[in-house]
Amino acid sequence: MLLTLAYEGIMKIVEISIRPKALQDQYSELLLSEIRSFFHDPRTAELKQEIAVWVKCPACDADDSKLYLSKDGLQLHICGQCGLVFMNPRPSENAMIEFFSQSKAIGIYSEMVDMTKAARTELIFNPLAEFIVQNFEGGRLLEVGCGSGLLLDALAKKNIGWSLKGIEPSGRAVEICRSKGLDVFHGGLEEFDEAATYDLIVFWAVFDHFFDPYSIVKKAYALLKRGGSILIGSMNIEGFDSMVLGEDNEAFSPPERQNFFGETSMGAMLKRSGFKSVRVKTTGKLDVDIIKNYWVAGGKNGRTPFLERLVLGTASTAFQEFLMKNNLSGHMTIIATKDT
Repeated sequence: MLLTLAYEGIMKIVEISIRPKALQDQYSELLLSEIRSFFHDPRTAELKQEIAVWVKCPACDADDSKLYLSKDGLQLHICGQCGLVFMNPRPSENAMIEFFSQSKAIGIYSEMVDMTKAARTELIFNPLAEFIVQNFEGGRLLEVGCGSGLLLDALAKKNIGWSLKGIEPSGRAVEICRSKGLDVFHGGLEEFDEAATYDLIVFWAVFDHFFDPYSIVKKAYALLKRGGSILIGSMNIEGFDSMVLGEDNEAFSPPERQNFFGETSMGAMLKRSGFKSVRVKTTGKLDVDIIKNYWVAGGKNGRTPFLERLVLGTASTAFQEFLMKNNLSGHMTIIATKDT
């Protein structure tokens, strides 16, 4: 329930315009302009060949993918083995680091986050912190991609005795964290070199962005104590809303997001990394509302008389509960534990 509230909180921030629309529009327009300027070959409007890297499936390593869609001159493929949707070819890791270090749009995004931190804490990070307290025994916790430290701060304020550390590549976000007295490493997990091991490593809404998510999971596995766990929050590409939206899914935003996991692909990657105990639960409660709004706005994908009856009729609440119960809703929470 608490993780469902955390997911719903993300949606409510958008729905009730706590994220100011004018600032959101400014961010989106500037980001698209920067992407086209930095990544696109002006002659072809496709990814520049000198920075393009072709990859196998980042989840299961299969060399079996086909084009899923093209967006703004960039391609997303779908793996024929595990169903991961991933950017291919993708910009090199160095090109991505250079882009985000120069992007002015990211500064606007940081401003939006700062403006909405109170709502984000109440709707997302306090429920997530409470879930962690209730479901894990304590010890050393590492959050990868901790941003400005909203989760770490929520945990610290509970005075629960956890030893907390974060990892964050944004220099400005690290400054904010350290101003609160939080212990944060400036860089990526790839560069993190620490002898200590952890009881819990948290990845919340970050797996879409990694160039090589498999190497990230392998590194996390090595950093865990025996019996330690990783906690992942991610959209579920196999969820009802994503399956209906298809190419109209606004979450498809390469190269900002490069990997779109479902239950199958996430499980395959975690088990390939050494985890034997993997639990996946879809915690999204907004699939029906998302599709209802999409159809009302004129969207056509997946619209059949039968689905209209489920989504637009009196059975909509029961249908959403069915989706959650059968791991078919649009957001998933994953706990994977390292064997003792």
